Amino acid sequence: MSQPEKPTDAMVLSNINALAIQAQSCLDSEYQRSDNCLLFTHQYKNGGFESMELFKDRLAVIFKKDPDEGLKATEQIIIIGNAVVFLARS
Repeated sequence: MSQPEKPTDAMVLSNINALAIQAQSCLDSEYQRSDNCLLFTHQYKNGGFESMELFKDRLAVIFKKDPDEGLKATEQIIIIGNAVVFLARS
């Protein structure tokens, strides 16, 4: 029985990018129950958080390979975090 493939750095960065785009759409809506926020929440709960953890674990390697991509992903993590905080407010 083969083990599931480990995500590549490119896959992790792509997942972070997709999640950040949805997070920004949520923030732009300025409404916690908007379709964009509901979709972001779904993406975050279904693999998004894991992608952020993988990025954190691979941060040094990603920055060493491509500092620009590492910086871009770090900025995207901030956007994602801002959306999480926005949604956590009651």
